[in-house]
Amino acid sequence: MRNRSVTIWVMLVVCVMAVANIASATVIRGIDIEFVTIGNAGNLGDTRAEANPSGCGAVSYEYRIGKYEITAAQWQTINTAAGIGDPGNWDGDQPVAAISWYEAAQFCNYLTTGDKSQGVYQFSGDNVSPGDFLSILDHENAVTIYGTAYFLPTEDERYKAAYYTGSSYSTYANGTGIAPIAGVETNYDNVFDHPWDIGSGTIEQNGTFDMMGNVWEWNEAATETAGFSRGTRAGAYHGYDYHPASSYRGDAQPGQELGGHGFRVACIITVPPIADAGEDIVADANEDVVLDASSSTDPDGHIVQYIWTALPEEEVLYSGDQSFFTTRALGRVEEVIKLTVVDDDGLSSEDTVSIFNRRVEDIELTPGPEGPQGIQGEQGPQGPAGEQGPPGITPEEIAQMQAQITALQQANTALLQQIQLLEQQNAQLLQKVEENRYLLEQLPQLRKQLEDLVATVEEETQQDETP
Repeated sequence: MRNRSVTIWVMLVVCVMAVANIASATVIRGIDIEFVTIGNAGNLGDTRAEANPSGCGAVSYEYRIGKYEITAAQWQTINTAAGIGDPGNWDGDQPVAAISWYEAAQFCNYLTTGDKSQGVYQFSGDNVSPGDFLSILDHENAVTIYGTAYFLPTEDERYKAAYYTGSSYSTYANGTGIAPIAGVETNYDNVFDHPWDIGSGTIEQNGTFDMMGNVWEWNEAATETAGFSRGTRAGAYHGYDYHPASSYRGDAQPGQELGGHGFRVACIITVPPIADAGEDIVADANEDVVLDASSSTDPDGHIVQYIWTALPEEEVLYSGDQSFFTTRALGRVEEVIKLTVVDDDGLSSEDTVSIFNRRVEDIELTPGPEGPQGIQGEQGPQGPAGEQGPPGITPEEIAQMQAQITALQQANTALLQQIQLLEQQNAQLLQKVEENRYLLEQLPQLRKQLEDLVATVEEETQQDETP
């Protein structure tokens, strides 16, 4: 009984720690999937005695993993559109099960490309008939092809999401070496004879649910336990307390549709860079001007290439890793130069800058052919003198006004981008508030369970002391 009381206190601590993980919901092909971000890229693998395999959990990049297992309802929505396979024994918000590894892979492909046969998992056929499984793309490489890629987690990705504490590893996903309470923290040990609805248990140390039970979850690991197999983790509602531990590694043949096997989706979402070609420039013909792209940014990485191109000729003036470039003004009324920036994910964006001629009268004009001479008419009477009109606008003033208008348009575009970014941050904060509210709602229930357990311990102690 004392161990159970300690476990509840630990569970309360883990709940508070998990609030720091901000989940983000994404609508993909008509279904809403909530992800948690797994950061600390480049972490070391698990070398404890409880690690299986040793060194597991090292991931060199940031990624996201499903907060919950894919549900039967989500599977049915995609299956109606894509025709992958029967959702098995469960329904609604219960996790989908009796799904083969191949079917789970095709589900992920459809989220990525709208084609079951193409995505992280390459098949020989097409969307109607995927054919035979061929290969798996490296997750980071898949991002350069598809932008955002959805996939089954590698064993390292899933291991890190479950057991990584931020500096080391724990034996269970609750952040401790103590098995979770069956039927309270997660669903195993036949407390229920079926998987419970997603989110029914306790939030785990990295913001997920049911990484320690409910259904076995497919991952990408290739094993040879019984012929060619694919890895599974977590245990299931009918499993034992050692199944959710970091030391236990399951597997099954990829074509099997087992009633206790489901999956969750992981992804890498990249954001394109923001190109900023700087303010428009007014210069004399043949004057050296500096093009400045130093205000360009990449929200999730860094810019690796700057390309300046003269328009409309599409003549590349510079391509390299420097944000500044010196060129010479051609003396046109307006010379437009396009900036393209490319980030470390292979994504790009564009902006333009204009160079206006300070002396429009210096522009060379090509005369047309001389027309025929007209018939001279008689001179008419001289009219009255008119009032003097306002002074005209010089070409230089026109160029300056055009430059100001362009600058205002660019500032307006930048402001709209900032507003969009603030809206995204506000949505994330609102999500965090909802998670905090959920945890606060759970605390009275957990406190009541603790009080009941303490009372039981005291009662048993009194009975033991009674002669």
